This record gives sequence, C-alpha cells and structure tokens, in this order.
Amino acid sequence: MRFVLLVLLAVLCWTPSAYCMDAANELQGSCEQFLRAYRPSGNQGFSLQASSPGVWECWGFITGLQQLTVVADEQHRGRLLGVCTPPESTGVQLVRVVVTYLQRHPENLHRSAGVMALAALQEAFPCQQ
Repeated sequence: MRFVLLVLLAVLCWTPSAYCMDAANELQGSCEQFLRAYRPSGNQGFSLQASSPGVWECWGFITGLQQLTVVADEQHRGRLLGVCTPPESTGVQLVRVVVTYLQRHPENLHRSAGVMALAALQEAFPCQQ
C-alpha cells in the first residue's frame, strides 16, 4: 500500500514543470500562508487575500492528497491509505488538520511532506474496520 503512494508521489513530482514539496516544513509554511489569506465567500467558495504563489502550492498538495484518500483497494474492503474523511469535509478543513498536526510534531518537519500529511489525515479520520 505504501508503495502505491510512493509511486504516485514520485510521478507527481517527476514532471519538469511541477514543484514538489520535499519536506513537511515547506508544506507547513505554505499551508499557514494559505490559512492567513483564506476568506470564505459564497456557498463553499473562497478567495485568498494577499496571496502568494506558495499559497496555491498548499492547496494543490492537499487537494491532490484528498483525491488519493478515496482510492479503495481491489476488493473494496476499505480505503487504501487508511483515511476515511466524512463526505461533508472540505479541503480547507484538511489544510487545518495538516497544519495543526505539523505544529504538534515539529520534530518531524524534516520528513517527507506527503508522509506527514498522510499521518495527519490518518490520525484525524481513521477508517473504522
């Protein structure tokens, strides 16, 4: 299962024009910028006040990971990555979960952004067996 995640992250990071966050501290900084700039607007919409390009890196990373979390195993017994977000959860909620987790675990900020973000989501939204 972890091999599939590593392959998917490698493919996402291999494209020449794509920027890939290596360490969790980069993700934390980008997502903290996102939350400072975030302004809800309308029904499920938002705008970013005084945004920088780094803000969108967080959003893209988290929403990409959000899409990966719904991948089911071949027998459809459960989620492949062990994350079961409620249907009403939002991308902004996931950003907050990841930032909070990273702030609680500064000793791991040197580790992979993908591994740490996944750990945050697994802790917050474990699948019930």
